[in-house]
Amino acid sequence: GNRGPGRIPLEWTSRLQLALGAAKGLAYLHGTSNSTLSHQHLTSSNILVDGEGNACISDFALLELVSPSPPSSSFSSGSHAAVAETRQRSDVYSFGIILLEILTGRPEVVHGEEDLAKWVQTVVREEWTSEVFDIELTRRGKGAEDEMFALLQVALLCVAQEPKDRPRMAVVYKMIEDIRERGNRRSRGSLSPSLHDHSYESSSPGLSDDTPTFTSC
Repeated sequence: GNRGPGRIPLEWTSRLQLALGAAKGLAYLHGTSNSTLSHQHLTSSNILVDGEGNACISDFALLELVSPSPPSSSFSSGSHAAVAETRQRSDVYSFGIILLEILTGRPEVVHGEEDLAKWVQTVVREEWTSEVFDIELTRRGKGAEDEMFALLQVALLCVAQEPKDRPRMAVVYKMIEDIRERGNRRSRGSLSPSLHDHSYESSSPGLSDDTPTFTSC
């Protein structure tokens, strides 16, 4: 993407660390208060970075966090849970868009053009997947291609058209954590499993939904 003069593109490990931190925070939010909380306004602009390079999520619905409204007599607890589930799945979609921005270096929409998710899905469908990635990643991320493709798989799961097909954030966090561990093994000289040998689409249902801990900024 066009970063403007004087802006330095982030290298792969920094981008992956930011993705992991943001996933951890959103998974924590979704796992609080019997999993009824959601962000509802998640974009890359409210993912902040502290002085140590850690991602922090801001601008979530504080009113809901402080005093979540109980279901009224005309609004059953089942309906309340269904609304909460829908909102969380919408958060997952928004997080998938953030992952695509991290991978492509593009904003969600450019001057009224096709939105980012549709563009990436089209490119992948036509088997030009390598064209998706930010050119700075391909230049500076030599050796990390497997991890990039794996994170792209996670992003595409998150932006699935049907909300029910999107993974929970706790699962997304575990998947990204696994990608980071694969990168750590690679940097230590261990062989990283091929992307073709490890499909997140097939393995994600077996991952634990345990909520990770998170320290906010």
